[in-house]
Amino acid sequence: MIENNDLIKDAVIDEGGKEALEAEVAVDFQIDLIVSDDNLLADIKVVPAKNGGKEADFDSIKAFLKESNIVFGIDEQTLLKIINKKIVNRYITVAKGLSPTRGIDGEIKHLYKIDKEHSPKENDDGTVDYKDLGLIININKDDVICEIQYNTMGESGKDVYGNAIPAIHGIMPAVPMGSNTVLSEDKTKLLAAVDGHLQFNGKNYNVETSLVLKEDIDANTGNINFIGDIVIKGNVMEGFKVEAGKSIKLLGFCESAQLIAGEQIEIKLGAINSSIRCGSILKLDYAENSRINCKEKLIANSLVSCDAYVEGDIICKSKTGAIMGGTYRATGNIVANTIGYKSYRRTNVFVGNTALLNIEYKGIVNKQKILSQKYQELILSISHIENIVKSGQSLNQRLEDYYENAKKMRIQLQLEQAELKQREDELNEQIKDSEQAGINVFKRLYPNVKLSIGRHTYLVNQEYGKCNAFADEDGIKIIF
Repeated sequence: MIENNDLIKDAVIDEGGKEALEAEVAVDFQIDLIVSDDNLLADIKVVPAKNGGKEADFDSIKAFLKESNIVFGIDEQTLLKIINKKIVNRYITVAKGLSPTRGIDGEIKHLYKIDKEHSPKENDDGTVDYKDLGLIININKDDVICEIQYNTMGESGKDVYGNAIPAIHGIMPAVPMGSNTVLSEDKTKLLAAVDGHLQFNGKNYNVETSLVLKEDIDANTGNINFIGDIVIKGNVMEGFKVEAGKSIKLLGFCESAQLIAGEQIEIKLGAINSSIRCGSILKLDYAENSRINCKEKLIANSLVSCDAYVEGDIICKSKTGAIMGGTYRATGNIVANTIGYKSYRRTNVFVGNTALLNIEYKGIVNKQKILSQKYQELILSISHIENIVKSGQSLNQRLEDYYENAKKMRIQLQLEQAELKQREDELNEQIKDSEQAGINVFKRLYPNVKLSIGRHTYLVNQEYGKCNAFADEDGIKIIF
C-alpha cells in the first residue's frame, strides 16, 4: 500500500479541533495486491485518493508491482485500462504466469489377447470349437507383439515472481520386453526374436521355443497346435489332436488321437487306433490299428494291424520286434524279428518306392505320346505351307502369321520332348535302384505274408526262420 501524508501537519490538536483537521488531510491512492496460491495470478485493487491526494497512474502502478516483486506476465494494456477507465475498488488481474504443460503419457498397445481363463474358440460362422481352448498362442519370428507409443516431455512454466515451474512429463510405462523378444529398429514395436509360443507373466512377454505340458491332452487342454517342440508328460486322449511345427515327445500313450509333427515324433509307450504323421523319424514302443506316415525311419518294438508308409526304413528288431497284420510300405528296407501271424493272418509288406515312380513313369509316357502326335501334325502343317511358297504362290497375312507361330511351337515341342525323355531315363534308373531294397527277418517269417519288392510280388507259402528276401530279374528270392 502506498500512502502520502505530506499535507498532515505535525501539530498537537486538541479534542475539539480533531474533526476539522481530518477534513483537511489529503490521502493519496492505495493499491491492494492478492497473489493466487499457485503464484500464477496477481490481482490488484486501486483505492482512489481522498481530499485531493495523488491519484494512481501507469508508472506508479508499475512501480508498485516491481516493489512487490511481480515481474513476469504483466499485462500493460490492463494497467492502462485501469487508469483510463478509472477502475477502482475492485480487483483486476494484471499479471499471469505461464502454467507448465503436461506431457502425454506413453502407451503399450497389446496386439494379443492373453487370457488366463481359457474358453472354447468361436468360429467365424458362430459355431464353437470346444476342442480349441486357445491355450497356445503361436508366433513367428519378427511378428509384432505390441506397439509402443512413447511419452512426451512437458514444458516448464514461470510464475508472476519470475520463478520457473518444473514441467510435468508424461509417464512412460515399462516396455514388456522378456526372453526371445527384441525391439524394432525404430524402437516403436516389440517383436518376436524366434518362432514359438507367446506368454505374458503379467510384466513381460516371453516367447518359448518349446512347450512342456505336464497333464493329459484332453478336454481340460483342448487340441494343441504349437510352432515349436512339444513335450507331453501325460497321454493324448481319445478324439484330441497334437500338432507341432518341430518335434513331439510323448511320455505316455495316445489312443484314438492324432499326432502331427514337422520333425521327429517319439512315443514312450504306444499308439492305439491313432493317426501319426511326422517329417522325420518316428520312435515308439508299439502301434496297433494305427495309420502312420513318416519320413526317414520308423522304429518300433511291435506293429500290429497298422497301415504305414515310410520314406525310408521300417525297423522292428528290439524285444518282440514283430510286424503282424496290416500293410507296411517302405521306400527303403524292412527289418524285423518276426513278420506275420502264427494263425497265418494276412500281412502286406512293400519295399521300394516303385509304386509312385511307376505312376509318374506312366504319366510321362502318355504325355510323350500326346506331344509326339502334336509335333507330327505341326510338321505336316509347316511342310504344307513351305510347299506353297516353293510353288511361287504368295501367302496371305493369316498364313504368314500361322507359319511364324508354328516354327516357334516346333522349337517349344522339341524342348518339352527332350525334358520328358531325360525324366524318363531318370525314373528308369530309380526304379532299378528301388529293387535293391530288401526284407530282413531275424527270427520268423510266417505264411500268408505278401512280399512286394519293386515291381515283383510273392505270397509266402511256408514258414521260414531267419531269412532275407530280395528281388532280381526273375522275381523275389528268399534265402535262409
